[in-house]
Amino acid sequence: MFRKLTNFIQNQKCHAKSRKKFSQSRRLMGLLNLLKKLKTQDREIRVLLLGLEGSGKTTVAHAFANEKIETDLSPTNGFEIHKFEHQNHQIHIWDIGGSPPNRAFWRNYFDSTDVILWTIDSADPSKFEESKRELENCLQNDRLFGVPVVLIATKQDANGASQFPGVISNLQLNIGERNFNAIPFSPGQNENIQKCLTWIVNEFLAKASAH
Repeated sequence: MFRKLTNFIQNQKCHAKSRKKFSQSRRLMGLLNLLKKLKTQDREIRVLLLGLEGSGKTTVAHAFANEKIETDLSPTNGFEIHKFEHQNHQIHIWDIGGSPPNRAFWRNYFDSTDVILWTIDSADPSKFEESKRELENCLQNDRLFGVPVVLIATKQDANGASQFPGVISNLQLNIGERNFNAIPFSPGQNENIQKCLTWIVNEFLAKASAH
């Protein structure tokens, strides 16, 4: 009787594990299908917005999409999509959570990426090395080979923030063979955003014309 009960419990555990794996696989397939569905038009640009937690990603996303910037934003858990148009192109910015648990799933969003936006907190130099390491780790993934990168030095208006040229020179990034751009950012700097969006569109068009 005891052996039968033990076997029953073990079987139930196996079934539970199988159901969990199946559920995770279904969620991942659903995400991949969503990525393909959202990128079906030639003039649609998919931008992946990454960076450490608290580096200002969501504020950047709102600014790029010309949305109202909230002052009490909570850290992104999972992802948010911001859709808007620039120069007759649909741009979808995927804002992905930057906490350590979220970073483990970043690679699930790499497919079909046209441009990477990477935010770094200018007011927190203690995080520069960690941010550099995480960015370079992402760029080593084959699915991001050659994808252009825009480094956004956020919180330039904060007291004690590192000046934009210093942020760039201190990082000494190894980004491989890809086009690179960098802009300083603080809420209200619309000119830098517009220039960056035009650069993104031009990069997309250059890639399209090369194929």
